Amino acid sequence: ERQLPRPPCTVFHLPSDESGTATPGTCSDFCLSTMTPLRRWLLALPVRGSLWLDHGACMAVLQKNSLFAVGIVEVCGRFRKDECVSLINKATGVEFARALMNLGHEDVDKVKGVQSHEFEKALGFPAEPELAHRRNIIIVAPVE
Repeated sequence: ERQLPRPPCTVFHLPSDESGTATPGTCSDFCLSTMTPLRRWLLALPVRGSLWLDHGACMAVLQKNSLFAVGIVEVCGRFRKDECVSLINKATGVEFARALMNLGHEDVDKVKGVQSHEFEKALGFPAEPELAHRRNIIIVAPVE
């Protein structure tokens, strides 16, 4: 399994005496990360399935937009609402993001490639226009 890159680290020199000056042997590496607790939590969730996306959907997600059904080409695996899935670039077969889903796999399969305003007709009940809101998506690799 592919390892995610570590955030850049900064070296801090910790004061070791009363004067506040750093002395040899007091260096410490602290990794500073701008990742929020929600995003850290999303990365820790087990992946229950995958969605294969066309190029347009990949670009939209990379530009921090929500995930919509119109760009989904294929649904793989069994997942429920509020479970995590991999978002895969159809052209390369590479996972580039993970998302917390608003619908389960059966409903996503019914609406893949469908415009949001047609969800109620396809599903038989009203649903959110996005399959995953942008705050519930985390990018794990760039799309090439």
